[in-house]
Amino acid sequence: MTTILTTARLVLRPLETGDADALVRGLNNLNVSKWTARIPYPYALADAHDFLAVCAKETPGMLRLAIIHDGALIGVISYEAARTGGAEIGYWIAEPLWGKGIGREAARAMADHAFE
Repeated sequence: MTTILTTARLVLRPLETGDADALVRGLNNLNVSKWTARIPYPYALADAHDFLAVCAKETPGMLRLAIIHDGALIGVISYEAARTGGAEIGYWIAEPLWGKGIGREAARAMADHAFE
């Protein structure tokens, strides 16, 4: 089953192979990657293809979605169920869209979905 979540300004949808260039545009930025635990810098097209290959495999207890704003991929959000019973949500947003509440809006949608 494909998961697509919508909010007032966003669509959260599965990542697609065509998202590679947008991932590089958003992630090849030290100001973005330094706040993440797993994203390398510099971020190259090969990194995007590797990530998309991982996303194509379904992992129980994990959901990764592209954050779409005004028709463009501007970030990624994911949650992973922890073995201890909790869950962890992580996301990144392209720097030009920082400070607009997009991360909070996407995280609320993911948390609501996780608790359904």
